[in-house]
Amino acid sequence: MDLIVRTGQTRAHSGSLIVPHALESAGGERIVFLLEAHGDAESARAMEHSCLETIHSALVATEG
Repeated sequence: MDLIVRTGQTRAHSGSLIVPHALESAGGERIVFLLEAHGDAESARAMEHSCLETIHSALVATEG
């Protein structure tokens, strides 16, 4: 599988939040997660936490 990664500067618009996460699964696979949330910061952080819990239980904590 080919993978192209482009880096640069990304800014969130007013009223939104961009949150990147890089994780590693139990099998050593890399998981990259980018969340863009619109709304207030408290709600965005709550959604980020919920999404990370779901990804962790579905991908990181399992063997595939």
